[in-house]
Amino acid sequence: MKSLLLSTGLALFTAFTFAQANNPFNQKGIDYVASLVRIQNDYKAGNAKNFSEETLKYYSKSLPLQTQVSVDVASSIINTRNNGNLDFSSFIGKSSLSDLSKKTLTETIFGAKTRTDESYKANITAKIDVIQNSNISAGEKELVLSLMAISYNVARSGSNIYGLSQISAMQNVRNRGCWISGPYGEGPGSDAQCIAAGALVGGIIGWSICGFWCALGGAIIGGVVGGLS
Repeated sequence: MKSLLLSTGLALFTAFTFAQANNPFNQKGIDYVASLVRIQNDYKAGNAKNFSEETLKYYSKSLPLQTQVSVDVASSIINTRNNGNLDFSSFIGKSSLSDLSKKTLTETIFGAKTRTDESYKANITAKIDVIQNSNISAGEKELVLSLMAISYNVARSGSNIYGLSQISAMQNVRNRGCWISGPYGEGPGSDAQCIAAGALVGGIIGWSICGFWCALGGAIIGGVVGGLS
């Protein structure tokens, strides 16, 4: 059976969810957080050791967030995440999404001007309205709103999800987390930053390979990989 080993454990991740009344897909963000916590608990208990076909099939049916994902999707996400430096802006820019979606998802990471949780949430909320009122396709709109709901619900009190310009594996003896560089300096990303960035990358890859439900599955894989420590 094909499998992709999780060589290190998930970073400790505490679920904080916030109401986002103007996003009709906010529940997907809530379910996403619950799903990541479920996988983390399974991993800590020794019950989730790889991304085998059997494991992916099991989680596709049992997680709170409904998903569809394959080993090929998981492999693509892991290879992208671990392939040296990943320029987040360039990665989104090369996707097949509309210009508005590319701009919105990039600014979901880059756009917050302060480090406060309230300003981050307000920034995301305002962008939800822009997407809602746009003329992009219904399918793409659902994708973008779902990924934004994920980012929003991953945010913690005093969220540090801001200023991301580069994602790569930390190059140190522990090889843990992700490396963030941007207008506020550079250094290892927080758990929330690494998970949210991984979710967006995984979501876009899943979408490009097999559509919306694969995008949600890809976001799970990306978040898991982003939270490895």
